[in-house]
Amino acid sequence: MTVEVANAEDVRDYVDPDDIMEAVLAAVRSEKGERYELVNVCSGRAVSLGEFVGIFGKISGKSFLIRETSRDKTRSVGSPEKARRLLGWAPAVPIEESVRKALARTPERRR
Repeated sequence: MTVEVANAEDVRDYVDPDDIMEAVLAAVRSEKGERYELVNVCSGRAVSLGEFVGIFGKISGKSFLIRETSRDKTRSVGSPEKARRLLGWAPAVPIEESVRKALARTPERRR
């Protein structure tokens, strides 16, 4: 199967939906910081699209061929440090576990 991506070396910061919910709840409960202070809800882990496809393939048991559509490289990675300091929150779910959970929710996996 072929997966089309802009550039396999593009880097993103993936965070699990359960971690996002925990961060929101930590913010609601927090009494630290200024009102409406911005924090990054992120993993802080840089994962290239190629690495992500590899993780997905390994966990799903499928092989993927990556087809790139661009030579431009982009990078978007945050730091969860401020969320740790102000909210006592840190990401807990590794990307591999997030992929496992997502695959377990797909209809073909539930059969």
